[in-house]
Amino acid sequence: MWRSFVALAVATAIGGCGQDAIAVTDHGGADRNRAALLAAARECRTEGNTPEAFAAFARTALALRVGMDETVAEEAELLLLALALDAVARLPGAATGGDAAMLTVWPLGLAPRFTAPVPGRPLSDAWSEYMPGADESPGRYALRLCGAQLARRCGQIVPEGQAAVVAAVAIERFTDRVRAAVANCLTCRPEIWQARIDGWEALDRAAVAYVEPTRRRMAIARWPVAGPGAEPAPPGPTLAIADDGGATVDDEPVGPTALVAYLAASRREAGADTLRVHLEPAARSERLTSALAEAAAAGFTRVALVARVPRYPWTQVAYLLDLRAPLPVKPGDPIQILARVLDVRASDGR
Repeated sequence: MWRSFVALAVATAIGGCGQDAIAVTDHGGADRNRAALLAAARECRTEGNTPEAFAAFARTALALRVGMDETVAEEAELLLLALALDAVARLPGAATGGDAAMLTVWPLGLAPRFTAPVPGRPLSDAWSEYMPGADESPGRYALRLCGAQLARRCGQIVPEGQAAVVAAVAIERFTDRVRAAVANCLTCRPEIWQARIDGWEALDRAAVAYVEPTRRRMAIARWPVAGPGAEPAPPGPTLAIADDGGATVDDEPVGPTALVAYLAASRREAGADTLRVHLEPAARSERLTSALAEAAAAGFTRVALVARVPRYPWTQVAYLLDLRAPLPVKPGDPIQILARVLDVRASDGR
């Protein structure tokens, strides 16, 4: 519940955020770490409200939480929501899982809203599990969360697509939190805070538009299930063939008439002799036969049919295929059947 003497005004329209001072009316009573909180917020602005500056402010706010009461914690929540938007509003790739926000801004968005300790109860910590480790990369951070705290949201997404989902979840939660915080704030100026809500909602729409096709494209069900015949996937360009026959090479769409030339250029650029081929489990083996011919025409000496280990984190592996040998399955058989045949052959030493 908001105290009547709390008045937080973060002066911004989205076009000018990051340059205006944070003005907070003073109030009486015990400080409860409020002065230190406000000093940290001003320091964040002084440093340009970069993602790194926001991360430093967030760490300070969490450290100060132990001495806060409900009023100061609610004020801290509003400051976090405002400064987080400033940190990512113009950040390229913010809504699509770019690295810059992954370890700096999104952890506080993924974590629960900022609250004060409950008097008389042991100090709880609902935030540290969302904070990145000292040596954790953006990819490892997303991998950890998708295997635990966010398992329902991205546990069935292969690692290459997890960052976009993590970013979308953080933005969604920030958006919900800013709506709730402003709705409960009796002293927030509507013309300022509506701009904040609008900013988070715009970012949320952008994230949803990007992440939904990413979820479909990166769902684990789109890869064959690997068995004992698979081995670590060698480096090389990746040719992905969709259900409709459309092809991409390293995520770049390529038309059928240009495919061989594009593959040859990709081979030279990568300095690799292996073409990795991604087909869905139900794809007919004829598609792979065509891919083998195109790989040979482009100068590759072998093809690696990519698959996934059937347990999290869905490690990518491959079945290595000889371009000169026919596939050991009938035309029309699905790729998953081919994988099982190759597993049997590997166990027999063939």
